[in-house]
Amino acid sequence: MRHEAVARPRSRFSLTTFQALKYRDYRLLFFGQVGSGLAQQAEMLIRSWLILDLTGSAVMLGLVHVTRAVGSFLVTPVSGVVADRIDRRYLLIAANLVNALFFLLLAVLVITEQIEVWHVGVSAIVAGAAMTMQNAAKQAIIPSMVPREGIMNAVALNAVTMGADRILGPSMAGFMIQFTGVQGAYLALGALMIIPAILYGFVRPVKVVQPVQESFTRSFLEGVSFSLRTPVVRIIILVNLTAILLSLPYLQMMPLYVREVLDMGPGALGLIVAIPGFLTIGGGLVAASLGDFKYKGRLMFVGAIASPFTCIVLALTASFWAAVLAACIHGVGTSQWQPASQSAMMKQTPDHLRGRVTSFMSMTSTTGQAGIVLWGVAADQFGIPAAYLTFGVLALVLQVVYYVTMKSYRQFS
Repeated sequence: MRHEAVARPRSRFSLTTFQALKYRDYRLLFFGQVGSGLAQQAEMLIRSWLILDLTGSAVMLGLVHVTRAVGSFLVTPVSGVVADRIDRRYLLIAANLVNALFFLLLAVLVITEQIEVWHVGVSAIVAGAAMTMQNAAKQAIIPSMVPREGIMNAVALNAVTMGADRILGPSMAGFMIQFTGVQGAYLALGALMIIPAILYGFVRPVKVVQPVQESFTRSFLEGVSFSLRTPVVRIIILVNLTAILLSLPYLQMMPLYVREVLDMGPGALGLIVAIPGFLTIGGGLVAASLGDFKYKGRLMFVGAIASPFTCIVLALTASFWAAVLAACIHGVGTSQWQPASQSAMMKQTPDHLRGRVTSFMSMTSTTGQAGIVLWGVAADQFGIPAAYLTFGVLALVLQVVYYVTMKSYRQFS
């Protein structure tokens, strides 16, 4: 099946950095992602704080985040196949409405004092499944909204929205917990998730050419086969899996780090995670200005080593401002990694396979989230600084080895 890009009328808006925003449907997707990403960034912190209030355990904190990965893993094969068979707008709308419903249910459970750990775990499973559906549809639909040469710009602007969400989401979550409690935070997120669903409803349908229908299993395996035999996609999967398994769990462990190492509260947590968002925005705008940048492998490497460096710096300091600086390193790296890797994948993948390739990449990323449990066990046994240092050094070594030994990684564009 092919989702053919529909020609969009060009406006007089010509600033290169924001080129993709000339296209109406991409604008709707862009602003929808701002709201959706804002809620997701905030909810991860709120969930972590709620679990620590209920249990005080780093292991339980890790396990609850893994349940989110379970939900993602279970729906990944289906999400990719569905995204290649039906109008991708429907997946975007459904994912946001499902998240809205479960956020509101959590708020009610907290208000009525009926909340238990398993409630949070179930909601995390649903959130993971919904996020996977949304990501498969989002990445598959972007090339249908902009011309081929505008894909890098469109993906980079999505990175800018991530930066904005990282500024507003965590700080909003921290201050809402401080002044309205977890229940007020979840009520606000439930309402916020409805707005993107409304915006996606105004996106124009993309013409679909129906292929000969295959079984879901055979259709998904076609996407897996393409991913494994295509060097660019294979490298992106390996580098991403390493980061998610070893270095990126530092984000989920930040509530514990703030409590035990810095001896501070939710307001400080919100600032540490939010301030680097300014750099993510700036880096994303730089990536958007680069256009169809030739040396995407170099940008990917910069992004890949950023989170290990962040872990190492956090392990060696107990200062609030040093922790902010460490998180800023990750913010800069993220702004380069995402546009480079996603645009490279989109260009290498035929449109009729894009949903399945995206979902397979999501499945490998979800598997890597088992690293959160390893971090939780290490933090309980040896302390949170030791966990940050061990996993940071290991991730850094592996990322450097990949780049040095894989010529196709260094050279692909």
